[in-house]
Amino acid sequence: MGIYSQESETAYIADEAHKRGIKTVGFTIPVKNSPAVMDDVWGTATTLGYFVQNYTGRQGTFAQTAEQRGYFTPFDMEVDMFELMCRYEPRMKVLPFIDGGQGTTDEISVGRKNMLSLLQAHPEPGSLAAFISWWWPFTLGAAQALKQMNRDDVPLFNHYLSTQFLEAWAAKQVPVVFSCDSPFPEIGRKTGELAVKLARGEDVPNIVYRIPVITKTPDQASEALAELKSWDEQAIALLKQYGG
Repeated sequence: MGIYSQESETAYIADEAHKRGIKTVGFTIPVKNSPAVMDDVWGTATTLGYFVQNYTGRQGTFAQTAEQRGYFTPFDMEVDMFELMCRYEPRMKVLPFIDGGQGTTDEISVGRKNMLSLLQAHPEPGSLAAFISWWWPFTLGAAQALKQMNRDDVPLFNHYLSTQFLEAWAAKQVPVVFSCDSPFPEIGRKTGELAVKLARGEDVPNIVYRIPVITKTPDQASEALAELKSWDEQAIALLKQYGG
């Protein structure tokens, strides 16, 4: 079962499945009375957070964006964790969360508009120590706004990789200093392993396994792009065998 819900949202489905003798395993979500494999949301937040703190010398004004609160819980968790980390750093100030909306059709333009507003509110060079985007389309939009306003003083930090983002990053079109991603191939491999064991009737404890976060720096962008395209090709080839 997946992807990215809270256990309470899927508990009824899990209960019904168990009543019918159907075993369940979670893919990136905890599932009631079931084993699960998840990316490490808190680990992602602290990994990126510590990099930001070290990069900026733990001082300055910071802004964060992601999709609307309540729309995607892991984003909320990551935003809150970074704020908590900075609460204990007296020279760090985190601005109110910048709402990116709910899965809009053109999130890049939303990211651009939000960053333009942020830059207008902080016109002085150096007035923003860093901008953290927990969703890649907003990162691309922020980069467009920086270029439009001829600002090169705001380093960007990103979470989640995509072909479009990596193409821009590899081409040095976005001033992203550091990015995280979820290790979906490893999550899928481990989930499949647990599902096979359950199907064979093996005793599988209800453990939530967390897979370490992927981290990338600009010098790794081209390699990450090639790797992601390779994963896509492998997935397409596999699904074709089953009519996908």
